[in-house]
Amino acid sequence: MQRYNQDIRRILITVVVIAALLASMIIIAAVFSEQPQIIDEEPDDYVHWTGLPTAPLTIIIDSGAQGTQIIGNLEFGFLNNTIVFPIGFYEDWLQIHNGFNKTDAIGLGYDALRYYSFAYLGETRLYDGWTNRTSGSWTSSDSVEWSPMSKSGMHMGSIHESDLDNLTMAGFVLEYESLKVYFKDGTNVVCGPTNLTLGVNFTLVDDEWNVEYIFEASSMDDILFGTDSVTIQFTQEIQPADDDDIDTNTPDMVERIIILPGTAIPIILGVVIIGVILVTGRQQRMDRE
Repeated sequence: MQRYNQDIRRILITVVVIAALLASMIIIAAVFSEQPQIIDEEPDDYVHWTGLPTAPLTIIIDSGAQGTQIIGNLEFGFLNNTIVFPIGFYEDWLQIHNGFNKTDAIGLGYDALRYYSFAYLGETRLYDGWTNRTSGSWTSSDSVEWSPMSKSGMHMGSIHESDLDNLTMAGFVLEYESLKVYFKDGTNVVCGPTNLTLGVNFTLVDDEWNVEYIFEASSMDDILFGTDSVTIQFTQEIQPADDDDIDTNTPDMVERIIILPGTAIPIILGVVIIGVILVTGRQQRMDRE
């Protein structure tokens, strides 16, 4: 009987230790699976209106053999609304793949970003800030503006529902001044030309919308324009990292990795309880025999 009681105590101690470990796992999962703080200057509950054309555009910053690559996806289109349909763009979350043993890139910024828009009803100009390079709006910055956890968008102009039947041309243009890559160590480096212009022109031809991309650069060194993309070769040397960890800077990857142990907790608890019942039951039968 004394041996039986000792076995029971050891089993209970084991169960308590396992329960404490599982509780710690639950706390850790609850802390680290928290959604990242997202800074979004435009709500996510809208989409560009499908009754008017949209166009994607991808910005790729590639460091070549250094291994770091930054991919930014934009979409140009008309904001979904019931009365007016301003034209503009919105950004998707930035994708960053950092090179081995290189300081992590954390996002993009710029010295200034200017916005231009235009729209025509037949031959009549509704508004046009692009032809005369009259910026409808612009921002200046010396910080990360686009990252895996922060993004923005801009839509301008007043195309009313009554204008849609006569709309023949419309577009939106972005002009980056000194596009920069920001790094985890607090440094930033200008990449590409001093001025980089990216935009789209939607033109109605024979009842079909044609998409013409607008690409301009103050210098074509280390830059390549594709059909719907621009690739910038980042030739500057990226400083070595303090460790060998590679941070992909994707906001939901950490959540998937750390939440996974939490989903196994009920299974582990069930196995422990069943094991305790089987062991104690067997011990009781042996004692009776």
